[in-house]
Amino acid sequence: MGNKKIRSVLYAVSLASILVACGDKVKDTEKIESDNAKESVEEPIKENTEEADTELEIDFEEIRKESPDAFAWIDIPDTGISAPILQNATYESDYYASHDSTGAESSTGAIYTEFPNSTDFCDFNEIIYGVDKEVVLSYKNPDYFNNHRNIDIYIEGNHMTYEVVMSRSWEKQDLLEYYAFPIDTECYRFLTELYDTRTLSDNIADNYLETTYRDFIVTLVADEPADDSKQYMVIAKLVNDRAGTIGHQNTSEFDPDNFVPE
Repeated sequence: MGNKKIRSVLYAVSLASILVACGDKVKDTEKIESDNAKESVEEPIKENTEEADTELEIDFEEIRKESPDAFAWIDIPDTGISAPILQNATYESDYYASHDSTGAESSTGAIYTEFPNSTDFCDFNEIIYGVDKEVVLSYKNPDYFNNHRNIDIYIEGNHMTYEVVMSRSWEKQDLLEYYAFPIDTECYRFLTELYDTRTLSDNIADNYLETTYRDFIVTLVADEPADDSKQYMVIAKLVNDRAGTIGHQNTSEFDPDNFVPE
């Protein structure tokens, strides 16, 4: 508990020090590239005209009558995943690992994020726990990966679509503790370490190299059943922010070309 609180304070201080918050979007054209990767040109985000018919109507006021800690809704088409996302900063950060969305004790838990991840999705990386393990692990299958690329997340006043760009096994670790995501160099380090340590069993979309430290991503995390030292991660980047409110207020001075890992 103490370590979580200390980490949360440090995270918040780092966040405030670089003035990261929701505001006008600032696009960065720097790309994460391997030595042999060609420079790509970022295309503007295109609206999916079919989405208007499938957009969910989420009544957060009604949802909070049973789930007071609900701040978002996640919907992954054709997977059976359509449920609230919760965060409870009053108790342990992983409170909803052992409680359902109403707060009742549960062996399966609920879908949740940990403080100090924000509840406005303006963090570089929002770590989401509790999504059905079978669904997360299904992304190991290349066909499943290719056919379930969209993740829709709703918050009050906005509907965001994220596109899955990678799924892979990773050392089990608290990502919010291991990486100081409010700092640009840490975001860049996360993206490059994911790519530089890739294996043939990992699924990586062609547009992964277009993902930058100035993007916004979500990471779905589940334990690896065959190895308790590993976790499986599904990483998706924001591709459609309908309200136009997800962005950085600060202008980064970080230069990836001159980045030297510690």
